[in-house]
Amino acid sequence: MQGGIDNNPPLKAFHAKFPIDTMAGLPALTDDLMWKEDVPLFVTGKMAALRLGPGAGNLEGARAGAERVTLAVEALLSKSDDVSKEEREALDDSQATYRYAWGLGSRFEALESGD
Repeated sequence: MQGGIDNNPPLKAFHAKFPIDTMAGLPALTDDLMWKEDVPLFVTGKMAALRLGPGAGNLEGARAGAERVTLAVEALLSKSDDVSKEEREALDDSQATYRYAWGLGSRFEALESGD
């Protein structure tokens, strides 16, 4: 692929330090578009095409990628010790709603987290 990891010097260097599987030059990201579970680098756009599909490089892909990254960042923050109990509960509630809206969670999970 012309725009793959090998043709992107910063990602090529990052891939050398934190290797992951690739296919046709595209990184095999997690479902949350994270490089690896223990490496919180998020990738969107054409580089996320293996997870987002053929629309990854257009506006629909950008929107879908942004939603997935938002959910993942909220999940990372909710696990952080720097977040208060109230903030953690608010993040959990909004995350369940987003997960349902994007087809990643269940309707019952979203209803259960509401007031």
